[in-house]
This record gives sequence, structure tokens and C-alpha cells, in this order.
Amino acid sequence: MACQGGNTKYGWYFYLPGAQEQIIYSPELVAQALTVNSIVPAPINPVSCTNTSDTGFTYVVSALTGVPA
Repeated sequence: MACQGGNTKYGWYFYLPGAQEQIIYSPELVAQALTVNSIVPAPINPVSCTNTSDTGFTYVVSALTGVPA
């Protein structure tokens, strides 16, 4: 069933800047600000002696507009 009035938009989404960056935690809404954490998996290189760790970012955006807070 199609929406009436031509409204075909059901929310918004993020273009994550990091290679292989993922949102794996539930977002939280605090005072109309949506906070979400991402993770960027560390590269796997079995022949390297370097021990790298996963990294990530915290994003906070307005829940009403999607604009960074």
C-alpha cells in the first residue's frame, strides 16, 4: 500500500566516512539529540607483528532534523 500525498520518505540515514565503519550499538535519544557510536574494525594482517585495535566514533545529531549537534 502506497502512502497518500506523495510522501515516500521514511526517515534518514548516515553516510559513514570510515572504510568498513559500522553502527553496531543501539542509538540513544537524549533531549532531542540522537547519539550513536560506530566501530571501524582493525585491519587483519596475520604476518605483521603490529597489534592494531578497533577504532570508532561518536555521532550526535538532532533527532528532528538530522543536523550534527
